[in-house]
Amino acid sequence: MNPKIKFYVSKTSFWPQAAAVLLGLAAIFQFVGCWGRWNDRFFALTQMVLPVAAFLLYAMLLMLLGKSALWLTSLPFLAGIAFYAFQLWPEEALLIRMVGLAVCAVAAVLYLATVFTLIRTKWLLVVLFAVPFLYRAFYRDVLILQTNGDQVSFFDGMCEVSFLCVLLAMTFASIGMRKLVKEKKSKGKESTDTPSAAPAAAPAPIPTPAPVPPPAEAAPQEPGPAEEDREEAEIGIEY
Repeated sequence: MNPKIKFYVSKTSFWPQAAAVLLGLAAIFQFVGCWGRWNDRFFALTQMVLPVAAFLLYAMLLMLLGKSALWLTSLPFLAGIAFYAFQLWPEEALLIRMVGLAVCAVAAVLYLATVFTLIRTKWLLVVLFAVPFLYRAFYRDVLILQTNGDQVSFFDGMCEVSFLCVLLAMTFASIGMRKLVKEKKSKGKESTDTPSAAPAAAPAPIPTPAPVPPPAEAAPQEPGPAEEDREEAEIGIEY
């Protein structure tokens, strides 16, 4: 069986710290770019309040709970996906809209599967965010600025910079994920493990017989009165 794993980030590492800073910049660029468009309530909620709250909440959860509960970052991540889906919905080109929504769905599924350890590698997320960043920053945006840079509005420019910050931040956050492996004990092994028997008591020593003391010597007896009379009679006969 595969051992159980857990993804986490360390707040002392460079990658999550850089990701948090970039998400803060993304929130500022998005808010500044949409400034002055509060009259449209739907636009204000979906293009200003929603992304700013999602970016800041993700950065806060990444730094505070990234080591113990990285899966909680899925909540602001899904809010950010909803924000970009709202951006794609008014798109007139049906193909671009469908492709964009499909990318959002794939990103949501892949991120959830990674933080909940259904996928046992982080590098799919790295590719998911790094490739669009490189494409937009070094090809698409450069081409747009060269062809019709004068026609790019302040709103479009700030939103694009905010999006680039988000892509780079998610790339850094994915690189900063570490894997904790937990070994699981098999059930069979647990069932066969029994407590060790107590050591057998040592046999009691055989008592050795106590040494018999040697018989005491008989004390010399003093002659009694009958013996004394006999001795005197013998002496009298001799005399």
